[in-house]
Amino acid sequence: MLRSLRLSRLLVPHRWLAVLVSCCWLATACGGQDDDPDGASAGGASSGGTTSGGSSSGGAHSGGASTGGANSGGEAGGGAPLTGGSGGADNTGGGASFVLTSPALDNVVGCSLESPSLCDVFPDENVSYMDNANISPELGWTNAPAGTQSFALVLMDVTYGQAHWALWNIPVDVMKLDADVPQDTANPASPPGSRQSNANFATTSEEGYFGPHVPCNVFEFELYALSTSAFSPQEPESAVLVSIELQELGETVLGVARLTARSGDYGTVCP
Repeated sequence: MLRSLRLSRLLVPHRWLAVLVSCCWLATACGGQDDDPDGASAGGASSGGTTSGGSSSGGAHSGGASTGGANSGGEAGGGAPLTGGSGGADNTGGGASFVLTSPALDNVVGCSLESPSLCDVFPDENVSYMDNANISPELGWTNAPAGTQSFALVLMDVTYGQAHWALWNIPVDVMKLDADVPQDTANPASPPGSRQSNANFATTSEEGYFGPHVPCNVFEFELYALSTSAFSPQEPESAVLVSIELQELGETVLGVARLTARSGDYGTVCP
């Protein structure tokens, strides 16, 4: 009897120890189960799935429409500047680019306001500087955007940010402008129905073409494709104001084709 009592007293601590160990094991097991869902959330869909590596980071926003869409090779709807290649262009959709070219000038890759030395040079006959002939060059264009109803042309001094000449209401079926547009009238016979004006600082004529006049300045022909057949600027006598109105037409501008070059150095050194 005494021996059984002593044995019972010895076993009681061991039983409590077993209960304590069991509780610790259960707590550990429950904690492990709680960690598993968190682990799946951290390393599963939220981190490496749709949110991080899917459409938001590596999908449409990074490599899709925003980066490789309209802004890189397409249209900037209101005629936003985007120059490049042979006959740089801003276009609205896919397909062939709206391109402006001239037998007198090449649109050299890299030609820009920052790198005028890379630009092709306006022939003397197309320049107003030093009493040159000041004849407008021949221009041609292809692949007008769908929905185009007319064209407007601007010769812009990119260096000074001023338009020298504007010619608008060019009919949609006209795809070429002959050299030497008459300068003695606001309404030249060709293109039919067109209207022109030059800058108020022009020294060559009242309304007609006014070519580059400062050595090394970068100039750009900008051809606007418009969704209206009749553009009516509020200040038609000023090419500078006409060009500003064209830039503010918004969705009426379906595309802009550009041809960039510079005036000659005429004894100066272009940067």
